[in-house]
Amino acid sequence: MPTQTTRIIAAVDGSEDAGRAAAVAAGLAREMKRPLTLLYVFPAPGPHEFVSLDSVTGALAEPAVLSPQGLEEASRKAAGKVFAAARKAVGDGVEIEERIVSGAVVPEIGKVADGLKPAIVVVGRRGLGRLGEFLLGSVSNKLVHQHAFPVLVV
Repeated sequence: MPTQTTRIIAAVDGSEDAGRAAAVAAGLAREMKRPLTLLYVFPAPGPHEFVSLDSVTGALAEPAVLSPQGLEEASRKAAGKVFAAARKAVGDGVEIEERIVSGAVVPEIGKVADGLKPAIVVVGRRGLGRLGEFLLGSVSNKLVHQHAFPVLVV
């Protein structure tokens, strides 16, 4: 017998498309009477990599090597701004959980979704990394093609 999925997940990154995805996810959550998880993946570097985050998130303006505590602080600061923008797009009338994870975006969204077994994962068509999308492929495209959970691309 199939298990009942209970959540809608909106993957957010502070971009305009992520805001639209959060608004659509909120509409689905209202209609389906389900809670909404706002998921932000902080792009954590490897042990010898530099961190340079987009000014939209408010994390770091210049490349820097951070301690684990510095990365934690940067992720909380960035997530706070990302979640504030997403909550504005979502509006009222939806139960919201905020979740922060660190790492590579597609695998981390996959891990969270595999664990929560959501009704659907909603993502924006484009995120903050236009050059990275060109070089590496889009997050939404990879989610659709590499994972079995339902994905709605807005």
